[in-house]
Amino acid sequence: MKPGCLFEPVPSRVEMAPASRESWTRVLETLEDRQCAVLWAIYDALDDGVEDVTGGELAERMGWTPLQTRPRLTELHGLKVLTRSLHTRPSKAQGEARCHAYVAALPRSAVQRWREALKAK
Repeated sequence: MKPGCLFEPVPSRVEMAPASRESWTRVLETLEDRQCAVLWAIYDALDDGVEDVTGGELAERMGWTPLQTRPRLTELHGLKVLTRSLHTRPSKAQGEARCHAYVAALPRSAVQRWREALKAK
């Protein structure tokens, strides 16, 4: 596993069509960078006085679509990098219904070291 990489390439013992394995490898090449971008945007929101962010709010802040931010939030929550609110709340994002909000579970310095390790690879 590369430094800073949260996901490993699919092991060769896993049965997978060559095209699928190649596709997964291409996704992994940029996945860590996209996860870091989401984390950094959350820290920026916290610096601006926001308590927590939803996927739609984060998407508006980053200039991404919710379809780009929500999977990253789910991945990072699953890795215990983010914590999710227990209750849903109204979103400030246009067109987004009540949903859970997220906040970083790691200090900014840990994310900075992660980003530096990714840049060094």
